[in-house]
Amino acid sequence: MKHIIWMVAIALTAATWTACSNEDEPTTTEQPTQQTRTYTVTTTLSPRNGGTRSTMTDNGDGSISATWEVGDEIWVGYTQTSDTPEETMATVTAVDPTTKAAKITLTLTNPKDGGDITFGYPYSLYTGTKKLRTDQIGTLADINANFAGIYDDVKMTVSGSNITLPAVTMEPAMCIWKFSFTDGTSDITSNITKLIIDFPNDGDDPYEITPSSQNTIYVAIYADEDVINAEPITIYAKTATGVYRKSAASVTLASGKTYTTSGLALSSAAAANAVAGDLGKVIGADGNIYPKSAIATACGTSGVAMIGYVGNESDCTHGVAVALDDESNRTKMDLSTATAACAGKTAVQGGTWRLPSRKDWQYLFIGCGSSWTYTDSPSGSIDCKGLQTALNNAGGIRMSDRYICEEGARVDFTDASASFGFTNNPWYVRAVLAF
Repeated sequence: MKHIIWMVAIALTAATWTACSNEDEPTTTEQPTQQTRTYTVTTTLSPRNGGTRSTMTDNGDGSISATWEVGDEIWVGYTQTSDTPEETMATVTAVDPTTKAAKITLTLTNPKDGGDITFGYPYSLYTGTKKLRTDQIGTLADINANFAGIYDDVKMTVSGSNITLPAVTMEPAMCIWKFSFTDGTSDITSNITKLIIDFPNDGDDPYEITPSSQNTIYVAIYADEDVINAEPITIYAKTATGVYRKSAASVTLASGKTYTTSGLALSSAAAANAVAGDLGKVIGADGNIYPKSAIATACGTSGVAMIGYVGNESDCTHGVAVALDDESNRTKMDLSTATAACAGKTAVQGGTWRLPSRKDWQYLFIGCGSSWTYTDSPSGSIDCKGLQTALNNAGGIRMSDRYICEEGARVDFTDASASFGFTNNPWYVRAVLAF
């Protein structure tokens, strides 16, 4: 991908601000209240090396430029004399057409000498009104107004009725990634109704973008050297005809840059195409693979099973996924009832529901990190921590208590271990999906 500078730093000129209101009178002579000073201030927000706010323009050469506009709202957080944090809003009141410098106006109440003052744009991002990971719609205008964050903080000097700030450099917190997609033969970008970008190692939820008939989809991504540095990534795209995806082992994204990926070829996300890297992901009721149940829901379906094994053994060349919850609200069943309940579950395209055999459990344990080896008469404790953790991470319910197996045997679960037995049933039931 071509790395293009997206946003240059912004300097906030040093300014001296003068108070406009007088001190309040004490309410009593014995216990005077804290005097209140309200400062209505105006200063200049000037660009450096060209404008970066607020109207954004895709220049068509891989770069994006922007300028300030009158009415732009900037979040301001500062420390009061009581050490109480306070928030307010600065507004761009004028923009010089030649220099692109912007004047901002804000009001501060009891600012502390030596206290912090922080500037953040856009206002809706820093107040939490807009959520970076769920509220994007894939347009450049929306990113500019709500998600392309820049920020910085400095120390205030307060002396009598004057406030002095050093120069402030507002740095970008985001990068912008510009996409178009194909299904291998034709462009499908304008058909995408949900785009999911998942960085599985970052510990946060994936990005969910909801575009509408767009030939290009723009995504703002929080990125700096510590967050996205040679990270794996999977991209999911939902259309009316199916769900597609593309994975990469290593992506590096830096804040303040624009990345362009044109004609990215996606392939079907159907469970039949599962690979080893899909272990721990979920199969949706639509038969497609998603990173977790919440993302399946975002794409208009529901997660039904977690992939615990992708076939590569001579006696098990298919995949095995375990249902995310027990059957019939944890109702105990005998062998015949349990077999019928599993076989009668709502069909999933490309998969077959069944009551698990001991062999199925073997491969689920192995696929999730156990070294257990199957025997005709299994005995002893089996490590099931990997399976339990994967179920939990996928949005499923951990196994607990005793579960019936296809042979009429049972498997006993704790959070850490499992063991097989052959005592009479009924027991609880957890179906598996073979695909």
